[in-house]
Amino acid sequence: PLLEALGVCVRAGKRIIVDLDDDFHHLPPDHPGYSHVGPGNPQSLRALEAAIAQADLLTVATPVLAERYRQFAKRVAVLPNGWSRENPLWDQPAPRRSTLNLGWAGTLTHRQDVALMRQAVIRVVRETPHAQLVIGADPAVYESFSALPESRRLFLPMAPPEDYPFLLAHFDILLAPLRANAFNEAKSDIKLLEAGVRRIPWVASPLPAYRAWGEGGLFAEKPEDWYAALKRLVEDAALRKSLGDAGRAKAETRESASLLPVWESLIHSLH
Repeated sequence: PLLEALGVCVRAGKRIIVDLDDDFHHLPPDHPGYSHVGPGNPQSLRALEAAIAQADLLTVATPVLAERYRQFAKRVAVLPNGWSRENPLWDQPAPRRSTLNLGWAGTLTHRQDVALMRQAVIRVVRETPHAQLVIGADPAVYESFSALPESRRLFLPMAPPEDYPFLLAHFDILLAPLRANAFNEAKSDIKLLEAGVRRIPWVASPLPAYRAWGEGGLFAEKPEDWYAALKRLVEDAALRKSLGDAGRAKAETRESASLLPVWESLIHSLH
């Protein structure tokens, strides 16, 4: 039905833009979408390729996605993620607390990624009396940290997009692990952007978009790197503040008002 609708638009002389945030051709087998919209369903991938081929413009979130999908598209533009000041929750003060919260939020698609940092996080929380682990959205990830007592961990349900900044406000350090695979290598920097807006220092895997973002946190690859980075941030409040401020300064360059002219220019170029 979607391809038929696109065909109708093409015949009517309408301009078509397809926007893509993920590399569906490289969904790993353990991803819930593998058999539906990934390599486990070749027909779905052919439909995606056909949709891109009919579009006048393909917009993607990362340069890696641009390179991988250029072969199917007439024209590709990289447009990074942004944020809007129109949502006051981005700058609403964080809830008062006596704990230092290490926070992760995500969907079931990232359960395997969390394994990269699990033991390091457990160790740091155990060694830091006022530290607390906060898990947002996925109860299975919360349960995977059952080695910590319930008094040292907190679960928060996923919030609607407009309320997500308030969920982030419960984090003092953001955890952003991603396995080094083809799918994750095409991921955007949205996690670090959001942390930057809220001035939250982060520890993240050194994948392309995160390395390109660069500001506001520390990178960790191996389990011992995760422990060292987390230990450093937990023990150094001044470092947490300076990194948080650096992340916010970088995030200011992605405010929606600065991205709007780029969108307008691309749309006008299609006429």
